[in-house]
Amino acid sequence: MPSPDLYDRCAAQLFALALRITGDEAAAAEVVSSAFLTLGDEADEASLVRATRDAALARRGRAVVAMSGPPTPLKLVEAVFYGGQRVSDLSQTFALPERTVRSMLHDGMAQLKRQLAEPR
Repeated sequence: MPSPDLYDRCAAQLFALALRITGDEAAAAEVVSSAFLTLGDEADEASLVRATRDAALARRGRAVVAMSGPPTPLKLVEAVFYGGQRVSDLSQTFALPERTVRSMLHDGMAQLKRQLAEPR
């Protein structure tokens, strides 16, 4: 069983992630609980995020994340992370070549990295 400290640090953020993906509080709570139980003593923050995301996507199935306006690099990263979309899915949805989608995803990840590195 993961340490209570790890649970205290991560549970709220994992629940928010699962809720954003599933759109259902009961399902989100079940997904988070399952992630902690499945990983047990092997759990760390990264593995919990991955397990929670994967389980929430499996529970909900893939769907395009709602976007208003044209796709931006960060919106495409959200569609991949929260919606489980593949490059081919995004390419078809937005009528863009896969090479363009890959380039935009690369740019989006670079933007996200810069944003996360900025002091708060």
